Amino acid sequence: LHVRSRRQRQMCIRDSNELWAYGDEAFDVMAPYLHLREAMRSYTRDLMRQAHEEGAPVMRGLFYEFPNDPNAWQETTEYMFGAALLVAPVIEQGATTREVYLPNGAQWVSPWDGELHEGGASVTVDVPIDRLPIFVRKDREELLPAEFFKWFEGRRVAAEGS
Repeated sequence: LHVRSRRQRQMCIRDSNELWAYGDEAFDVMAPYLHLREAMRSYTRDLMRQAHEEGAPVMRGLFYEFPNDPNAWQETTEYMFGAALLVAPVIEQGATTREVYLPNGAQWVSPWDGELHEGGASVTVDVPIDRLPIFVRKDREELLPAEFFKWFEGRRVAAEGS
């Protein structure tokens, strides 16, 4: 994946839809996620196949995967990306923490720090501007490509080194 240099970005038209059109701070936050998207390509391709052949939604309400958890039916700000990933977008500007409900019936691992959580409870996680709250469903982690985990390992190593 080619990412332009800062000088090349500055020369681009400001109203383009490219990452560098939003400024250096936004670029620095978004660019690593392009690499994560590439790392997840095989998983995403499989989700698209499932959507086409079986009608399974790619982005799923928690209740889709956890129909017996009453709290999963109430949750409106989180979603499953396929069967393996729970995504909890930060929806409050300036937030530094986010409460995330982890559905009952599974264990959950934060790929950011490797911490294991039991389902059926909420956890509060730090949400710096460059960190999207994501949890891996422990009993479905084999669905994710090794590159997904390598991306997060690289982030942990970089954080420990700084």
